[in-house]
Amino acid sequence: MEYGYTISAWPAADPVTCAGGIFTECSNGPQQPAFEYLVKVLKPGDSLVIPSLSVFGSSLAKVCEKWNEVENKGATIQILDFPDGISQLSTASLGRVFNYASETIQTRLKLNQQAGYERAKKNGKHRGRKPLEIPRSFGLLQKQYKAGTITARQAALQLNVSVPTFLRWLKNDESKATGKKERGCEQ
Repeated sequence: MEYGYTISAWPAADPVTCAGGIFTECSNGPQQPAFEYLVKVLKPGDSLVIPSLSVFGSSLAKVCEKWNEVENKGATIQILDFPDGISQLSTASLGRVFNYASETIQTRLKLNQQAGYERAKKNGKHRGRKPLEIPRSFGLLQKQYKAGTITARQAALQLNVSVPTFLRWLKNDESKATGKKERGCEQ
């Protein structure tokens, strides 16, 4: 008999779906009742089809654990997105399997992380520290600095910022005035 196993990203009313030989988890958490039930019904000679090796877990230890559970039942495993050239899994090709598993897990984690960044950006949250607002007194201190009556250090102390911050504000202000985009600065 051929069975399928996958993990759905969409929450459902029933966290476990077992219909027509297809076993679906709606969570990749520590408790996976659909997988446990699948292992109970597997018999020697059965075949398990999974979309990706990453459905077995997000760590190599989890993948190996579930792989061994299926193999101990005498079932074979078919992975749909497996790279070409690996059709029969033997001890010799096991190293390639684990390299592939590691790569797919890392890819999935990066995609999930990127999706999280996009959601945060949509909600108005951005990575990193918020830039300091330029105080009103900057314009006067900028004129005094350019005239040579005060130093950058004195101006920065009066603004309560570091000297590099004061100089960066000067550079950005000059690039806005001339229309030239300074290297490494965004307008």
